[in-house]
Parts: sequence; structure tokens; C-alpha cells
Amino acid sequence: MDISHRKVSFTQSWVLFFRNYAKFSGRSSRSAYWFWFLWSIIVAFFIGFLAGLSGGSSIFDILDLVWSLAILVPGFALAARRLHDVGRSGWWQLIVLTIVGIIPLFIWFVSAGDSDTNKYGDNVEQGL
Repeated sequence: MDISHRKVSFTQSWVLFFRNYAKFSGRSSRSAYWFWFLWSIIVAFFIGFLAGLSGGSSIFDILDLVWSLAILVPGFALAARRLHDVGRSGWWQLIVLTIVGIIPLFIWFVSAGDSDTNKYGDNVEQGL
């Protein structure tokens, strides 16, 4: 089965991330996950860059804190949906607490999702 229809564009990943803010059910594709990861790095870099230009102004520390808190819950939700796509429970995110658990978690995040319906839902991107 061709799963190319599941690919999410860079801009769609931003919309899907916030549209599914606290949705821990369903599935998310690799492209939705990794494009969002790239978005979050870009935003964090931009905030850090502005903080550097301003000489470490506390307004950027506050902006960084607000941004981090704003993406905390949807970040866990997206990771849970990504794990669902590969047939794992979202609770597997906790394996990262073992430090060595970062390795299997990364492997699951980069792995192709189940090509058919699994117990977490159909093989379609949520919200598209």
C-alpha cells in the first residue's frame, strides 16, 4: 500500500500541531512529527537569536518560557500519536527517563508507520 498520501508539508505540520493540541488518540505520520520538530528548533533558535541581540533581555526569557509551556502538552500528544503510528502505546515516551531509552524511542520516531489500520486508527493523517 502506498502511504505517500500521508506526507504532511512543512506548513501543514504547524497547523496540525496546534489543531490537535491535546489529542492523544489517533496517529501522526513521520513527516508531521519531524517537520514539527524542525519548526520547534527554528522558533527556539529565533528566540535565542533575538535574546542574544538584545543582550539577554528578560523579555526573551519570558518569551522562551511561554513558548516552552505552550508546546509542552501538544508535544507529548504528537509524540504519542507518532508512537501509535508504529503500533506502540504513547506511554513508551517515558522510556526516555532511562537515558538509554532515547535510542529505541528515536528508532520508533524515524520508523515507517504501520501501512494498514492498527489498534490506534486508520493509516491517514489526522485533520487532513
